[in-house]
Amino acid sequence: MSASITAELLIPEIIIDTEISFKEITTSFYNILRQMEPFGPENMTPVFIARRVVDTGFSKIVKENHLRIVCATGGFNLYGNWL
Repeated sequence: MSASITAELLIPEIIIDTEISFKEITTSFYNILRQMEPFGPENMTPVFIARRVVDTGFSKIVKENHLRIVCATGGFNLYGNWL
């Protein structure tokens, strides 16, 4: 018996826990998330989605491999740095 993988099975899937708005991302929210650590196989990191997010035009590559992103939605800006 031969097994085959369909093209549909090769498409990665991201499971979203809940939708969130930028105005909900506060220091208090961050502190609550930190209380849920450590994350791992038995306690997965929550995944959020924000809709209608746009780049403000101020995102840029900094240093060699860092990305500084400035996004906005609903009148709120979100700044982030990633490797």
